[in-house]
Amino acid sequence: TVYVLGGMGTGGDAADQVMTVAAISLPDRRLCIPKLSPASARPPTRMRHASCIVNPGFLPGGSDQHCILVTGGYARRPGNGVSIMPGLQQLLLLQPMSGNGSEICWHGVDASGPVPEAIYHHQCGSFARGKRVVVFGGDVPDDDPEIFALRERSMIAFVYVLDLDRRVWDKLVTTGPQPSWRSLHIGVTYMGLADRHEHFIMMGGTSEQTDPFSGGEAAAMVGYSLDLETFRWQKGRSDGFQPVPRLRFGGERLGRNLIVYGGYCDEGAGIPEDQTIIALNLATLRWRRVAVLNKPASHANAPGAGLRGGCIVGGVQMGVLGVRLVKKLDFLCLTPPDGKSNADGTEDEDEEAFAESSDSDAGAIACKVGSWYK
Repeated sequence: TVYVLGGMGTGGDAADQVMTVAAISLPDRRLCIPKLSPASARPPTRMRHASCIVNPGFLPGGSDQHCILVTGGYARRPGNGVSIMPGLQQLLLLQPMSGNGSEICWHGVDASGPVPEAIYHHQCGSFARGKRVVVFGGDVPDDDPEIFALRERSMIAFVYVLDLDRRVWDKLVTTGPQPSWRSLHIGVTYMGLADRHEHFIMMGGTSEQTDPFSGGEAAAMVGYSLDLETFRWQKGRSDGFQPVPRLRFGGERLGRNLIVYGGYCDEGAGIPEDQTIIALNLATLRWRRVAVLNKPASHANAPGAGLRGGCIVGGVQMGVLGVRLVKKLDFLCLTPPDGKSNADGTEDEDEEAFAESSDSDAGAIACKVGSWYK
C-alpha cells in the first residue's frame, strides 16, 4: 500500500484541517481515504514536510512495526497566510491498522535534542533497520534558534540524526566533499553492495534559503552519497551525461537506482522531454536517461508531483496566469529494454535486472508510464 500524505489541495488547506491521507492498494488497484481509528490523534494537514518508513518499538502493540514518520512542513491559511508546523521536536507517526490501508492511527511523540523547532523543504531517510533517521537540508523561520547554525549554507558540515526509540536527536559532524545545504531537493537511503554500509543519497534542489511557496536557483544534479557509519560525503562524477538542474521533483529508489521524475529549472523553466524521467546509479553516482515507451494519462511533467511505489501523484502546471494544481495519478512500470513481453505474456519487472543494466544513455532500460485511473 502506498500512502499519500498531505500536500496542497484545491479546497484551501487551513491549518486546522486534519492531515489528508489517501491509500493506494497496488494489488487491488484500489484508491481509498482511510478512516481514523478511535484512538488516533488528529494532526493538521501540511505540505513540504518529509517522511520515511521507520520501526518504532514504543507504539501500542509492543513489537516493532512499520510506520511512517512525518516531520515539519507548513500549511496554507486563508488569505495567503502560512502556518508553520512543529519541526523535529515533535514526531508524527502514522500506524497502518489494516493491510489494505482502510484504517490508520496517528501518534504524536515529543523528541529532544539540538534541532530546529520548525523546518520545511528538508529530506529524511531511515537506516539501522528503521531505528535511526537522518535529516539533511531544509529551511527554518528567522526566529528559530537553529537559524544561526544554518545561515552559511555552503559551510554546513553536519546532519541531524534521530535515535527513534530514545526519541533523541543529535547533530553529527560530516566530512568529505560535502554538498551545500539544500532545499526542495531529493534524498534517499540504501545499503551499499561493496562496503555493506548504509548511505544517504541526495541531489538537486536549491542552495538558497527559501521561504514557503517560493523557490531559488536550481542546483546541479550531481549526486552526493553520505556513508551513515563514517558520516563522510562522496561526490558523484561530473563527466558523462548530466541532467539539467531542477527542484521540486519526485524521486524513488528502485534496486540500486534512484528514479527521478519531473521538476523545473530556474524561474519555472521546463525540463527537456528526454530528461523527464532519469536514473542515478547509486553505486557509481552516474546518471543515465530512461526510455519511455508510451505517454502518461496526463501532464508529461508535473512539477511538485510525488513519486512512491511507482505512483506519480499530483503536481502543478505553470502558465502566464500563475501556478495551478493538476489531477494526476500515473504508474511507472518496468519493461524489458526492447519493450517486449516474455514468452508467457508477462513483463519482467525484476528490480535486479533494472539495477544491473548498462550505465549507457537512452535505450539501456525502459519504463512504461500507464494509468489505472483517468
